[in-house]
Amino acid sequence: MKGEQSHKSVDWPTKGVLEFQNVSVRYQPQLPKVLNDLNLKIESGLKVGILGRTGAGKSTFMASIYKSFEDYEGNILIDGKEISGCDLKNLRKSITIIPQDPHLFEDTLRKNLDPLDEKEDYEIIHVLQNLGIWQKFIIGVAEGEKTGLNYKIENDSKNLSQGEKQLLCMGRAMLHKNKLILLDEATANIDVITEAKIQRTITENFGDSTVLMIAHRLNTIMFCDKILVLENGKKLEYDDLNTLKKNPQSVFRKMLDVNEDIKEYIK
Repeated sequence: MKGEQSHKSVDWPTKGVLEFQNVSVRYQPQLPKVLNDLNLKIESGLKVGILGRTGAGKSTFMASIYKSFEDYEGNILIDGKEISGCDLKNLRKSITIIPQDPHLFEDTLRKNLDPLDEKEDYEIIHVLQNLGIWQKFIIGVAEGEKTGLNYKIENDSKNLSQGEKQLLCMGRAMLHKNKLILLDEATANIDVITEAKIQRTITENFGDSTVLMIAHRLNTIMFCDKILVLENGKKLEYDDLNTLKKNPQSVFRKMLDVNEDIKEYIK
């Protein structure tokens, strides 16, 4: 176990710089390493697409950032601070995580977007309007039911589509403006229109945030600044998207070449 030290400052992190220093992770002591001596530094504000085959370590890489592992080799730093010494609740509050199947509470729309009641109603409505889903909650509801921010999210979010759930999670991120945002195949189960909204939201609203995206389809990360390719828990490639795209020998370019849906991006 790493030594405990408190990082409870309300202004941390302020930049969203992420650094892995010789990081190795195992799920059990007797099992092989899933992350294997990984060295990587992601600067503040970058949008990074993460690629790799099944078992390459993509999800483990993401999970390690929000302290899913009690012990690991090496150091994981956010804004220069080792996360092992951070209070778990404060760490996870400082990071926005948008998984493939997002969780919403059986509660009001407002409570789902602002569970700690930190924001004004007009701020929440503005975010929903920006995402293009505010109308969903103010029209087309049976007479007598609560509407607007009091719209009730049902158990298992049965009254929302998968895309609407993802957009609400994006809205939560927009409201709280965390400096580190993780999307773990968040666009895997949504339609192309919602996917485009999420890409636009990231581009327009998270310019100062560091955003890491595990790609489900290659076109989902073609707007990113950099591409990280993992293989066997190691960094295979990490460079500017355009640099890798123009290099016919890069693993990323070879992925593009065999993907028919991505040909329009290879220019």
